[in-house]
Amino acid sequence: MEIFMLIATHKEFDQVVNDDCYHVMKNGSIYKSIDGYLKDDIGDNVSAYQPLLCELSSLYCTWKNYEYDVLGLCHYRRYFAKDKKDVTSILSKFDIINILDGCDLIVPKPSKYFFITPTEYYIRFHNKKTTSLRKHYIDLLSEVISSEFPEYKKSMEIVFDRKYAHLKNMFIMRKDLANKYCEFLFGVLFALDKREKFRERALGTVGEFLIDIWIEKNNISYIEMPIYSQEDESAINKLIRKIVKKN
Repeated sequence: MEIFMLIATHKEFDQVVNDDCYHVMKNGSIYKSIDGYLKDDIGDNVSAYQPLLCELSSLYCTWKNYEYDVLGLCHYRRYFAKDKKDVTSILSKFDIINILDGCDLIVPKPSKYFFITPTEYYIRFHNKKTTSLRKHYIDLLSEVISSEFPEYKKSMEIVFDRKYAHLKNMFIMRKDLANKYCEFLFGVLFALDKREKFRERALGTVGEFLIDIWIEKNNISYIEMPIYSQEDESAINKLIRKIVKKN
């Protein structure tokens, strides 16, 4: 079984995994590539859109140009693992095969917001200077799904009413499901791009909300796995606790 675990990165970094199923790809290689890393500007690609799509430009390139039986997306600093504090527990090819034997999909442990929804958090707390713009993006996302992907409208409403979400644009799934997910993901993002000019990183962050909508609509079975991070995310956790306390 050919497993392609894409490690998307925008910079050079010290790799913490040596399993041969992991492949590093430089996002936005059309602007600048890194020797020894795969490039996202080969074949059918959207490398020029990387400033908008973030790591999703590498996902698109992998989806369109590489052969695999299972596709996964992680980041240069975040990996699926059995223990979020143990680098040696990052999922191996053997782990992935065993886990997918019992479910359709692997996603990160959910981000929980308790008194607000993830979209409300995105609108209110990422950057107060762009609150109105972020609200506009979520409203536009709702409009695009309702009008151009109406079969997903009810699932979107269910997902947007929750107090948790599977974020980070991370997943592992079989090729047949990856094809269907990427068709939906990029279909929505390209439809958004046709509506108006977005700020840098906007499509990549808005895209994080789409996997739960796709899961809900298609009744996909999944397992939630911890994320091992090479960077200290305690500041983010402290901010969330502070927000929750105020509410």
